[in-house]
Amino acid sequence: MGVFDRFEKGIDRVVNGAFAKAFRSQVEPVELASAIRREADNRAAVVSRGRTLTANAYAVELSNADFERLDPVSAELRQDLRQVVGEHAVEQGYSFVGPVSVTFEIADDLDTGMYRVRAATRRPDGSPAAQPASRGGYDPPSRSHPVVLEEYAAHSGPHTVSSGSQSIQQPPAAPPVRPSAPSRPAPAPSVWVDGREHRLQQGTTVFGRSANSADVVIDDPGMSRRHFEITVSGSRATATDLGSTNGTLVDGRPISSIALSDGMVLTAGDTPVTYSEAVTFSE
Repeated sequence: MGVFDRFEKGIDRVVNGAFAKAFRSQVEPVELASAIRREADNRAAVVSRGRTLTANAYAVELSNADFERLDPVSAELRQDLRQVVGEHAVEQGYSFVGPVSVTFEIADDLDTGMYRVRAATRRPDGSPAAQPASRGGYDPPSRSHPVVLEEYAAHSGPHTVSSGSQSIQQPPAAPPVRPSAPSRPAPAPSVWVDGREHRLQQGTTVFGRSANSADVVIDDPGMSRRHFEITVSGSRATATDLGSTNGTLVDGRPISSIALSDGMVLTAGDTPVTYSEAVTFSE
């Protein structure tokens, strides 16, 4: 967690703690919308390039007084907050493992004006699912469950949304192709970060701490939002610093651009990123 993230969380605790106790201000729906959006951002996990999953079940804990005040409009408010989550997901490129739900609960330890938001990941049948960890690899688009169907359809390219459900229809699978030549070894470039492998595709992959602008997100306060990139062209790979604040280092020296070889270690912030050219077999 970065310095500014910790600062924002500290301010949030003050506003939702001592301030609320002192002034007994009532909870307003706009506060809940902001809190749920923040929780969605906090739970977001990159599972593959261009695909980020986040929590889809949100429980808002309120004091007894705030719960009773909002109860007459709770059904409409839950629907509005689901819409907020859906629109935020479209803007940020988030997906869900099941439909989005928002519930209200009474918490005896909360005073008027105070609230908590709990987030969880649940499958379409309501059963709990493990919160996905950021990783590389392929995650099937069929697991995506948008809550705002019309907006998702307008942003989703070849996917289509079926009427009256949360399912996504995928393009038909390509027919199998019979191999015409014996398999031969081919390089499969990847990087290892915090013990996790991220496969590198042909083209450019951006590394940084921003889920909005980096393909591989690294939670390191010493990293810039867009810190460095690796470009794979054929069998060659090149790392380029993107004007980061603390620089990208190799053997303790900052680089602007460098050709990568198997086992080379880039350091960004306090995080080592190891480049690997493992060999796989391809047709």
